[in-house]
Amino acid sequence: MRPCVIIPGIQGSALQNTYPLAPLTTWSTLTIVGEKFTPPAFDSLALDDAAQADRDEDEYVVTQPSQLLEIAYGPLASALQGRLDVPAYLFPYDWRYSIVQSAQALVQYVRRLKLKAMPSVKGWDGLFDFAVHSMGGLVLRAFLDVWQKSGAGTPLPVGQICFIATPHLGALDAAVALISGETPLFGGRKELRKLARTFPAVYELLPVFKNAIVRGGAPLDIFNVNNWQKNTVDPDVRNSGFDVEQVHLTAAKRVLDTLPLPTAPQFGIRSSDQFVIYGNKPNAVMVEVQVGPDPDRWYNFKGATMGAGDDVGSIGAP
Repeated sequence: MRPCVIIPGIQGSALQNTYPLAPLTTWSTLTIVGEKFTPPAFDSLALDDAAQADRDEDEYVVTQPSQLLEIAYGPLASALQGRLDVPAYLFPYDWRYSIVQSAQALVQYVRRLKLKAMPSVKGWDGLFDFAVHSMGGLVLRAFLDVWQKSGAGTPLPVGQICFIATPHLGALDAAVALISGETPLFGGRKELRKLARTFPAVYELLPVFKNAIVRGGAPLDIFNVNNWQKNTVDPDVRNSGFDVEQVHLTAAKRVLDTLPLPTAPQFGIRSSDQFVIYGNKPNAVMVEVQVGPDPDRWYNFKGATMGAGDDVGSIGAP
């Protein structure tokens, strides 16, 4: 038996603004509880649109991830700890940032855990098992690379991995989130689509599988800003910076092009130690979206071709 690390998906961690003396919750998918909750707002959640968009836009906001979404991950943690009688650690992270940045935080988190004696884990081999959900699976894949590059010869501390609904090849839901906001991502709140355009992680969820975006039977490169719906890339004079920009697409493509597979030989993780769970419900996942002609380039999400999968777009496997 080994201790387990649970990595949640996008929105799986609450976010707090720690600038005030009494921190304010700026994002939680739970019901609003208590007077210290601040509803999602541009000034509290938006990232700086300059370059890599790697910091809070507002000077009076210093965001840090806090607890995981208990209703989603509490039962999993309890089951793992109860049945296996070993610790199950929850890794909260700021899901707005690049998965590489989250992977770097995970490296520090795991290094800290490795210092524990783990008396309840008899004969512990120093490895951790990982249960990773949705985008958390991409964070884990980035972690493998970051650990090897920064570990100074320290062996990779990974035993077994369970991928749960991880979009290894991306999901068209990410494009919906950026264009219309009408997607389970961010609770289907249309007003959050502009905020999402400042989040590097959302761009890193865009589909990389063949023929995801098509016009006239020919595939389009979704990482080219000239192939996006026109009203998403035109500068917004009312909310400057809240549009899809090539710098974010290029950065995401760079990350996805170098994202390693956990089956790569350099990691030494056996295929038999990797378990992939994904749905098989007919017409559950968008697999192809048609794009209209120039100049507007409307994306026809309502007429999308649907395929089998689950509701977060887990397409393919590592």
